[in-house]
Amino acid sequence: MEQRSRFTLAQRLYAMSAALVVAMVAVAATVWLMMDQVARHADDVNMRRAPQLQRIADLELNVTRASLQMRHAILARTPDEMNAALADIGEKRASLEEKLAEFGQAMSTQAGRDAFAPMPALLREFVAVATENVKLIQAGRKDEAFAFLVAKTIPARNQLLMPLAAEKARQGSVLNAELTAVASEASMTRTIVVGILTCVGLGLVGFAWYVTRVMRQLGDEPEGLKAVASAVAAGDLTTRIALREGDTDSVMAALRAMRDNLSRTVQEVRANADAVA
Repeated sequence: MEQRSRFTLAQRLYAMSAALVVAMVAVAATVWLMMDQVARHADDVNMRRAPQLQRIADLELNVTRASLQMRHAILARTPDEMNAALADIGEKRASLEEKLAEFGQAMSTQAGRDAFAPMPALLREFVAVATENVKLIQAGRKDEAFAFLVAKTIPARNQLLMPLAAEKARQGSVLNAELTAVASEASMTRTIVVGILTCVGLGLVGFAWYVTRVMRQLGDEPEGLKAVASAVAAGDLTTRIALREGDTDSVMAALRAMRDNLSRTVQEVRANADAVA
């Protein structure tokens, strides 16, 4: 007699189903955790790194435009043109102070704070020099104002632009590293998910193969087997039992063989009874 398995069919099916469920939960959890990490890094780039680079660009633009507007005021042909240029310089000064304060407050690393440290003093120096330059322009001393612009204002502007440029390069390098990390994490997530899904797919294929094998061993649906067994148990030896082509060792085939044997036995008993009579 064939040795019976330690586990019943139901237990094996439950175990395989549980394994597939666990695998799918693992896929969901893995995707959620890894995509959450990617999203956090992307948010960090979007909420912190990109605005800082934008502030640097605004600071550089306003500092450069302030010095250009000062030159424009010196070369102005009318008082109105000069006053408009000087008014724009005043607006640029207010914007510079505001943007620089925001820039410093958004620094979250020691490297960023160290890079920001000299900038307020350099901005104050540029503003002080620019104020003296404006006074010369307003006094109508344009030659002295232009010489002051070249000798004092522009160098002060360049002194402020230097750390801004260095910090922009550092922030750009960090941004590039963060974007590379995001791309790497997304690629790793894709690889892991594809791997797990492949395993789950193979598991489903294995599960389908096992169910097919069990159905082949049964020879029919469980309802069909139950109907045949009930009919034979009730004494109906004429019930039709259909087998799949080539089926000789399934449970249904065994039921058919049992019915045929019972039918022959009954016929022999009747024949013997008739002979005795």
